[in-house]
Amino acid sequence: MKNKALLLAFIFSLLFFGYGCRHKSTVCDQIPDAENSIFHEDGTLFITGGKNMYKISKSGDGQYESLELFNEQATFSGMAIYDHFLYVIYSKIAFDINYHETIKEALYSGQTFCEILDTIKNTVVEKKILVADLDENEIVFTEFCTLEEMFIPNGMAVDSTGRLYVTDETFVPLGKILRISKNQGVIEKEIWMDKDSGAVSPNGIAINNDILYFTDLDLSNPLSAKAIVKRVDINGYDTGQPDSASELYKRTGGITAPFSLFDDLAYETILGLPIVIVTDYNHGSLLFIEDNNSSGRLHYETSKGLFASPSSVVRGMGPDFSNNQLIVTEKGILLLDPYSDFGNKIVSIEME
Repeated sequence: MKNKALLLAFIFSLLFFGYGCRHKSTVCDQIPDAENSIFHEDGTLFITGGKNMYKISKSGDGQYESLELFNEQATFSGMAIYDHFLYVIYSKIAFDINYHETIKEALYSGQTFCEILDTIKNTVVEKKILVADLDENEIVFTEFCTLEEMFIPNGMAVDSTGRLYVTDETFVPLGKILRISKNQGVIEKEIWMDKDSGAVSPNGIAINNDILYFTDLDLSNPLSAKAIVKRVDINGYDTGQPDSASELYKRTGGITAPFSLFDDLAYETILGLPIVIVTDYNHGSLLFIEDNNSSGRLHYETSKGLFASPSSVVRGMGPDFSNNQLIVTEKGILLLDPYSDFGNKIVSIEME
């Protein structure tokens, strides 16, 4: 049985991950801190970055162009599309605040350390979800809701009923996944999962048929780090079924072995197999993990260092992209280098 599984994995890699998967081409450069990516059903590609949000299109000469969609510079991250509405996470640092006075007032008021951190994050950084109607001729964003509950709102996905799920990446075991619903015009928010129920420091998130996948990072052991892909049956989790959440795949690293940092992920059916494609930001690779109903198996990994700190991955869609392409955002050096040739771009690899 083991030999058969190894043979199938080998055949899978030969059929799907051929020579073209070892090479990449640039789709669009000069995307500062390129972050998340999503396709609308009409084939429009949207990209978020550290300075703006972009619409990517192909010009008449076959070159790809990026169009800034926001009228000011800000940081954009996770996106979701539901019923022709595009949702995006917006963050902006307020530079005109006296941080020393903010901290001093918090101390004088008797706030605890955690409360002070909470005050700082909500005072210093404006965090919200914006929404735009894609059926309109012009993409105009308005505020959908605030995210003052979040420390670093990062990934976002939507389930079959239109509820939004937002990950809070904290790099310490204080993470959570916030669920947001809109009922009769009223926004309702709940902490759907926290560190005690499995969301330690969640980052990327994807949903397929109400199965939710997210990447997590556990740094509780100072000598090692655990990069994890987790799988949650939304309906089972909501009804308290004990086996509804599980670890799909895990890697451990530490001082002697540089640890993986799983960023965003995407669910795809490839050669009839359910595959979760995960970006490894630290190792510069893509992992292809088969989902065997709550247990995962690594089918293939691109060569490490192929990508310059990859953040997100999506499968191509026409008319501007091929279904055989994987579109990858290369973030580069986090925050410090948003304009260099290392990262800060969109690239693609051919799957066949």
